[in-house]
Amino acid sequence: MRRLALWAAAVSLACATVMMAAPAAQAAFYPNICGNGGSGYCLNAWNGGPYVKMYYGGSIGNDEFYLTNESACQGRDYVTAKAYGDPINCPFTNVSLDNNYHGDPIEAIVYGGSPSGKPSCVGTGNLNGVPDVGYLGSCGDGYGNGIIQGGLFVVAISLSSCTGVHQAVLINRYWTNQDLQLAYAYSGGNPGRPLYVGANGSGTCWGGSGVG
Repeated sequence: MRRLALWAAAVSLACATVMMAAPAAQAAFYPNICGNGGSGYCLNAWNGGPYVKMYYGGSIGNDEFYLTNESACQGRDYVTAKAYGDPINCPFTNVSLDNNYHGDPIEAIVYGGSPSGKPSCVGTGNLNGVPDVGYLGSCGDGYGNGIIQGGLFVVAISLSSCTGVHQAVLINRYWTNQDLQLAYAYSGGNPGRPLYVGANGSGTCWGGSGVG
C-alpha cells in the first residue's frame, strides 16, 4: 500500500512539473503604426474602413497597419537622383527634394485587417470637404502602378527628430508634388480624428511594430 501511495505521489508531481513547464499561449501579433514615436494614438480603419482615423492601440484587426517597400522609381524602392548617378530624378517634381532625400525608402502604408484578407493601402480621400484624409484603396502592383492616389510615401530617415528604432517621418509624394512643398502624414491627435496624409509644416514622428 505504501509503495502504491509513493507511486501516486510521483505521478502527481510529474504532472505538476509538466504543467508548470508548459509554455504560455502566445497572443496573435498585429503590427501597428502610432504617433508620438510609437506611444501615441494609432492608425485605425474606422469601422473597418475606408476612412483611416486615430484610436487607441490594441483594437485587434482594425489597427493592423505596416509599411512595405514600393519599387516606384524604375524598379528602385528608394529616392533616386541624377546628381548621384541614377538614371532619373524620382519621385518628386522638385528635383532638389530628390537630391535632399536621395536613398530614402519609398513605402506604402498597408492595412492587413480586411475581412476579405486582401490588403488595402492608405491614400488620400475627402471627408466633409477636407481633401487629404486617410482613405483605404488599392495597393497596386508594388511598383507604384495602380496604387490609390496619395499611396506613396518617402521615409525621411535623415530627420534628426525621429530616428529611433521603428520610427519614421512619412512624406507624401502626391501632396508634395501637388503643393510644391513638403506634405506629410500627420496624426489627427485624438481618438476619432482623421489621419491626414497631406499636412504641410512638419510631420508626425510615427513608430510601432509596423514601422520597419
